[in-house]
This record gives sequence, structure tokens and C-alpha cells, in this order.
Amino acid sequence: MRQRMTRYFFDVTEQTGVRYDYSGRTLPSLDDAREFAELIAIDLGCRESEKAPGTFVLVRDAAGQQLITVEVQAFTSLVA
Repeated sequence: MRQRMTRYFFDVTEQTGVRYDYSGRTLPSLDDAREFAELIAIDLGCRESEKAPGTFVLVRDAAGQQLITVEVQAFTSLVA
């Protein structure tokens, strides 16, 4: 049996506004969408740590319903 794929959209909300994801990403499950949102949040926390307070990754479905919110945490130092 084939697994049904769903399109999820990953918007970034900041104190200054919202960066909307207009194309989305097709993923097999809501858990996969949560993991992807967490990766986006980590990336933003590393690259834009000064913007991190009050920044969130919002996951929504094609109907626009918000499903998940992931807070972006600032990373000030990384160890390799």
C-alpha cells in the first residue's frame, strides 16, 4: 500500500513580520514535518541568533490550518 504524502508549509514569524512559505514541502507525516521545522529553527538560531527571541517556525497544512509551532533558540557558540 502506498503512503499518502501531504504538503506542509513552513512560515517563519518574527517580531518584524512573517516570512511565508508559498511552495511548501511534501512529506509523509506530521512527525516528519515537525522534524523539518526543528531543523529550520536550528538553522535560523545559528545564522540569525540576534533575531531568535520571539521567532517561531509555524507549520501549516494546505488549508492554512496551523499544526505545529517551533520556537527558534539562539546559538551563540558551536562546537565541532
